[in-house]
Amino acid sequence: MIDQALEIKPLLAHLVSNLSSLSSNWPNEEEWNILTILADLLAPFASVTKVISASNYPTIGEVKLLFEGIRIHLNQFRGEDFILQNQVDEMKCVFTNYFNEISEALHVSAFFDPRYKKLAYGDMSQDNILEPVCRVMANYRESADDTLIPSQPIQTLQRHLMNLSATET
Repeated sequence: MIDQALEIKPLLAHLVSNLSSLSSNWPNEEEWNILTILADLLAPFASVTKVISASNYPTIGEVKLLFEGIRIHLNQFRGEDFILQNQVDEMKCVFTNYFNEISEALHVSAFFDPRYKKLAYGDMSQDNILEPVCRVMANYRESADDTLIPSQPIQTLQRHLMNLSATET
């Protein structure tokens, strides 16, 4: 909506100049400047939303890559003289809290998505990339050892499966 207002600003200005009753609600130049900055700040959020919404099956690797892009974008807005710095700081705080909660799930899943394997980790070292993956795989192996290894030999289980009727199968 901000983008649309910025796009038709000349038309709106003409309308306001002809209808004095609207002039009290017309933004001044500083407010138009803030709207322009806000549109630039929020543009990546709109883009990410469109990408995820348009995808029939957004993958975790894709989401990790998109979230990394938002994180980088938010970090570009720095400085005490930036007019929306308080809002950017709050956005970074909320984003960081949310991202930290799902970070390991995104990290490990993205590792197994070959389309994003190299892109999703930025400038992380190989050790930093592999450490969470190895930890999850070790946990998986431990749980698999406890629950999935049958107490009967494999051949006995195969014979039992072959002797099942069609309805039992």
